[in-house]
Amino acid sequence: MSSSSGTGRSGLRPVSLDGSHILIALAGDTGAGKTSFCHALVDETPFSGEHFSQLSGPVVIPAALAGGYADLAILDSNADQADHFQTILSKSHVIVLMFDGSDPTDDYLATRRVSSYWLPLFKSLNLKVPVIIAKNKKDIPAENAALESVHAAMRNGELCANGLYLCELSVKDRQGIGLVVSYAQKSVLYPITPIFDFVNQTLTPHAARAFLRIFRCINRSCTGYLSDDELRQMQRRVFGSDFQPAELQLLKQSLKRAVAQTADSQDNGPSDDVSVAEDQSGVSFEGFLILMLRFVTQGASEAIWAFLRSFHYDDKLEIEINLPSLHHEPDQCVELSSEAVAFMTEANKQLFAVLLNTATGGLLFPSMDQPKTLEEEASSSSGQRAVPLDSVIAQYQSLALFDVATVARLFALSGYDSDDFGKLFKVSKRRALERRTNRVQRSVLQFYVFGSPNCGKSTLLKNGSAVRLQSKHTLVFREIPESYVDKVLQSREALDVPDVFVLAYDGADPYSFQYISQVYRKLVAIVPETPCVFVVTKADQDIVVQQNDESPEVFCKSRGLPWPPILTSALNDDFGSFFDSLLQVALRPQLCLPSVSQNAPGSAPCVSCPPSASNLRKIVLIGSSVVVVVGVAAYLYRRAKSN
Repeated sequence: MSSSSGTGRSGLRPVSLDGSHILIALAGDTGAGKTSFCHALVDETPFSGEHFSQLSGPVVIPAALAGGYADLAILDSNADQADHFQTILSKSHVIVLMFDGSDPTDDYLATRRVSSYWLPLFKSLNLKVPVIIAKNKKDIPAENAALESVHAAMRNGELCANGLYLCELSVKDRQGIGLVVSYAQKSVLYPITPIFDFVNQTLTPHAARAFLRIFRCINRSCTGYLSDDELRQMQRRVFGSDFQPAELQLLKQSLKRAVAQTADSQDNGPSDDVSVAEDQSGVSFEGFLILMLRFVTQGASEAIWAFLRSFHYDDKLEIEINLPSLHHEPDQCVELSSEAVAFMTEANKQLFAVLLNTATGGLLFPSMDQPKTLEEEASSSSGQRAVPLDSVIAQYQSLALFDVATVARLFALSGYDSDDFGKLFKVSKRRALERRTNRVQRSVLQFYVFGSPNCGKSTLLKNGSAVRLQSKHTLVFREIPESYVDKVLQSREALDVPDVFVLAYDGADPYSFQYISQVYRKLVAIVPETPCVFVVTKADQDIVVQQNDESPEVFCKSRGLPWPPILTSALNDDFGSFFDSLLQVALRPQLCLPSVSQNAPGSAPCVSCPPSASNLRKIVLIGSSVVVVVGVAAYLYRRAKSN
């Protein structure tokens, strides 16, 4: 190459250390060939063998020429210039450590310097970047045994925790220069550290978990083996090409042999989980992991990242999705679309449950105080750890009210193929528009449950776990703790969320209705258009006279509210009629609206305190399935962020 720095050519140019380039730092002893390496990149004249007394300026390889998204900048260095040297290393994304392997008598010394000085130096400087070890002057023969100390250093997990790669080159003959640059670039664009544990020489737990999820997403047949069709679909999805029949058979045979060798090398013989029987024509998970490890050991890091990125993983092995903005008003809600429900329905139940229980660490089992969790229900009915599909849909739908991004991420974890995650959701119409047309079209109905202290509202909601409704609507109940009532009443945004207010009072407590009637007055003064339903709890006990300026009957009848109220009891198993009554009110709100609306006062002060799952109890009902969860949204969000 010439020294021209024109477009599309390498050249000596000013380089910014602000992150606009991929910085490749050259390190090594004097005479290793670092400066010659830089000049060889920009000068195509024959190598003269001269020694350069000054450091080379930065060599920039344009992104168009390097085949990446950013320009490459190769930075020369000299360890004798301590400040400049440490600045270069600290700013670099990758280090190329060069040593001179030309003189057999000095070769041992040069290689020992790599393991005894340079690598420990990088460790002491806390440099968390990959290192390319480059043996220069391969044109001069040297004893192979001299590299043993380098190989030993590469087996030292403490020295190579960030990744070590060994290659040979000859600056004089211009052999291997491009390979060194390519290795350096790939080590940054396709990092191995998140995938491979150099200390233990195995895949990292995070990567193994990601590959397990990918394997199960591909293995739609749930057989534990990837069929030929599944392998072809995998190849098309990841690489945009198809297997030739001979290539496919060769791959399967190679992986089966590798799996068998791995199993035979274990002390206890072949594992029960690693089947290599002749009647199994697919690729097992163990074979799939071996394929991933081959990509690592053979330096094909771009291939392994093609797998990961095609399944929405970013450089930190976190699920990365592009979700469009789903702006909605408080009286609207985000619902799962028909495409989302169809995807979940078509997915095999066993596959879906396995994905949720392993890939996300039991993401759908956060409640510890339920009388019977989803996990227990599934285990008792099938003997396996599975999740009823309707219950999964209910959980997803309830979480979508709080955290759409996490729901989209869970769909990605479950193998959703499309990049358009916006198709998974829809926003309901404004509630005022629905009521104007007397057609409630939303499938998610929300309820706030207020009640006097110790009236039994929590018990009431917990008993919903046995309810079966013949409706396709999702009912979401949120208990408003007494300590949170004032904050909710001060937020019009929060009060616009529910379709119905449920007002519970204890029939055996003479002062219970007094409390809830005051809550009602405040509610109807702010949101008179939202229906209210009075519920009497502990109806199995003797009903006492309520100490209030108006009896409950007079209070309700004078305001055009239904009377008598709904009676409930923890001893009464017929909770279906209770929840069905609330469903009918939500679908026909005019049933429980006051006959004379009170004029709402001026805009109430809005505080940033919309109800959230961290402080509200919730019960979710969908179709014929009921799920009771405590703090599910906050829990799912924390668990998803930690994965």
